[in-house]
Amino acid sequence: MNRILASAAGLVILIALFLAVNVIAGATLRSARVDFTEGRLYTLAQGSKNIAQSIDEQLTLDFYFSSKLAAGRPTLQTYGKRVRELLEEYERVADGRIKLQIYDPEPFSDLEDQAVQFGLRGIPVGDDGERFYFGLVGSNAVGVRSVITFFDPQQQQFLEYEISRMIQQLAHPKRRVLGLISTLEIGGVMPTPGSQQRGIPAWQIAREIGTLFEVRRIDPKEATIPAGLDVLLVIHPKKLPDAMVYAIDQFVLGGGHAMIFMDPHSESDQPSDPNDQVARLSHDTYSEIPRLLQSWGVKMDRAQTATDLLNAQEVLYQVASGQREPMMYVPWITLGPKNLDDDDLVTGKLSRLNFASAGVLEPIEGATTTFTPLAWTSEQSMAMETLRVRGMPDPKRLMSEFVGSGENLTLAARVTGEVRTAFPDGPPQGVPVSPVAPLLESVEPINVILVADTEVLADRFYLQQNALGSIEKIADNADFIINGLDNLSGTSDLISLRARGSFARPFERVNEIRATAEEQFRARELELEREISGIRQRIDRIRQERPSSSLILEPEVQEEIAQLNISLLEARKELRNVQLNLRRDVESLGTRLKILNTALVPTIVALGAIGLGAYRASRRRADRRAMAQK
Repeated sequence: MNRILASAAGLVILIALFLAVNVIAGATLRSARVDFTEGRLYTLAQGSKNIAQSIDEQLTLDFYFSSKLAAGRPTLQTYGKRVRELLEEYERVADGRIKLQIYDPEPFSDLEDQAVQFGLRGIPVGDDGERFYFGLVGSNAVGVRSVITFFDPQQQQFLEYEISRMIQQLAHPKRRVLGLISTLEIGGVMPTPGSQQRGIPAWQIAREIGTLFEVRRIDPKEATIPAGLDVLLVIHPKKLPDAMVYAIDQFVLGGGHAMIFMDPHSESDQPSDPNDQVARLSHDTYSEIPRLLQSWGVKMDRAQTATDLLNAQEVLYQVASGQREPMMYVPWITLGPKNLDDDDLVTGKLSRLNFASAGVLEPIEGATTTFTPLAWTSEQSMAMETLRVRGMPDPKRLMSEFVGSGENLTLAARVTGEVRTAFPDGPPQGVPVSPVAPLLESVEPINVILVADTEVLADRFYLQQNALGSIEKIADNADFIINGLDNLSGTSDLISLRARGSFARPFERVNEIRATAEEQFRARELELEREISGIRQRIDRIRQERPSSSLILEPEVQEEIAQLNISLLEARKELRNVQLNLRRDVESLGTRLKILNTALVPTIVALGAIGLGAYRASRRRADRRAMAQK
């Protein structure tokens, strides 16, 4: 009896100690964390820590999350908790230089108006006009504001990058500087006074870049690149002088980041008289910088153009009869998500890219760099001779000459790693004398994005005019370019960030509960629709059988209509009950899980400890009795 009382007392003491330890830990160890998640999702990358710790003045982060509307939606609830806890980790790492404020905007409240005013995107979640808000508004001491309009659970692998990018922009709001080298007139050409020739409008991508960066145009014939650039954009490097190639080489070796668009056949590169067919055929349309590519461990054969049967675009081609027929044109390629790197911050959010007469990028065997494809063709592809796609090729002829290689061809890639100069014998002629010794190897791993196409920049390959006369995008080409420049123009800490693992874990039991409830609702809805349809048909038959002069409905018809109204009311009531039961089932499951985690498991551990203690005590008594018998 005494042993039972002692065991019971011990259990009570253990439970009391367990509760006391939890209370004390909750009050004193709030900042202590151990991350056991796969991929360490709650642990900031070193680059994010550096960004948070480099803030010179206090930033304010206002987190808007409609918690009440998220109730009963496990994906939103768990992801909302993850975002909040990650923001709290930024606040902790910043050591007082980030102030986090959490808001719960209820429908039709002042907080909702405030969220709308800041540009947050509300997602409809009900039939009553209720909108769910899940975004972040950041501001610095001088009033500069940055907004993440909505945290999409489908893009959660980019969560840390988006937050770190916001913090960096707020901490360093100065406009970034972009150097532009281009042999294509993407900036447009003003008409010459007195000339009958029309001007050339600026490309849309040039206008977008101009709103985001301070653009400094660099003459391709020059021999220097100005200091102070955050990123270098090179478009169609056609027959660049060695002095400019050397300047690019030294810029990249010195830690500069570049995005370069080359092309075996740039369809945008036209002769001065586009109607002169002889000039069109003799006009060089390729661009390449083989010397630089060689030093970076990459090659692109200008005599080869990528074609893709599976991803070919449909074009209208005039046949012998004079009619225009739709045909698949294999040099023009549309790539979807499965042909884009979803782990890279530049292409991970894109859904469609259009290329035209693009080249093929390949890593050189034994290179010191890492070659990471960003966009690639399907396996039903062929590297076709560029001469076949120049001029006005017949789509049918190209289809007949197509032979699939069974391999993916890379159209865009990121190149990183340590490299040596492309000019080991020193600067070429034309380079001005500099007091600074030329760099023979990279001071840090290079980070360059190469694209084997220039048409990806052209308006006609990603913009079109709709029936209302307004311009709409049909592909994500501009987003691809802006993403690349934005990524490369960031600090090394921001560039070092990569897509993180997925946080989502399926709540199978919750999803099962929801699916069952929805199935019940859908079944009842279909049943009601059939009932309504039958009643209406019966009413129509009765009206057709009645004399047209009769304006009074028969009692039977009135009874049918009354029954219909009753059925509608019952269906609505049943729908509300199903939704209520769904929430009750989900909340009940959550309560059971909380009890299991906070009470049952510790109790089992405590009982196990008591049992182990009792077992050891009995063994000691048995040992003493055995010794006494001896």
